[in-house]
Amino acid sequence: MKKRIAIIAGAGGDNPDWLRRELAAARPDAVLCADGGARCARDIGVVPDLIVGDMDSLEEDLQEYFATRGVPCVRHSPRKDETDTWLALERAAAMGAAEVTILGAMGKRLDHTLANLGLLLLGREMGLSVTLRDEDCEVFAVTGKAVVRGEKGQIVSLFPWSGDARGVDLEGFEYPLTDAVLTLSRPRGVSNRLLGATGSIDVKEGCLLVIHYLNI
Repeated sequence: MKKRIAIIAGAGGDNPDWLRRELAAARPDAVLCADGGARCARDIGVVPDLIVGDMDSLEEDLQEYFATRGVPCVRHSPRKDETDTWLALERAAAMGAAEVTILGAMGKRLDHTLANLGLLLLGREMGLSVTLRDEDCEVFAVTGKAVVRGEKGQIVSLFPWSGDARGVDLEGFEYPLTDAVLTLSRPRGVSNRLLGATGSIDVKEGCLLVIHYLNI
């Protein structure tokens, strides 16, 4: 059976109450932690199913804390090509995930945020539906058709991801598009808004990065 899996990344501890609510709403079949994300789990009283990473952001006392609770830890060398969240996503796929929500993956480090945005493409390559979520927004990638579900007036920004996006149709947005071409050098997809509870996206060629603001 395909599973829903949540991954807690290192920036998930900025608001413990938000993280607790997100996990409750997601109702995942399993919770994985990418290295320092385990600290965030401890802070909200969650015992994860697995911890993955090089453990450079998780103190020894916390490693012992989870070890005494029987949490498996897959340790990698710090001299690796993959990020800890990348490794956690691969583990989620190996566990039979169909949907993966990554919480706390968009923190103060722009390079880490960009790396985590790239995991949306990796997820699609692996046949997974992957969403990044933080307090303010959800981010996902679209090839083909998708529906954004939210509330009237919420901001939705669209960026071509991995090359130009062609044949873009938008319905249910303040600024609709028909057979449009979106390029990264001309960011015309910024700050659109939902006209109602849903907006539809259709991309005939390429991939779109969708940033849906929930609280702005």
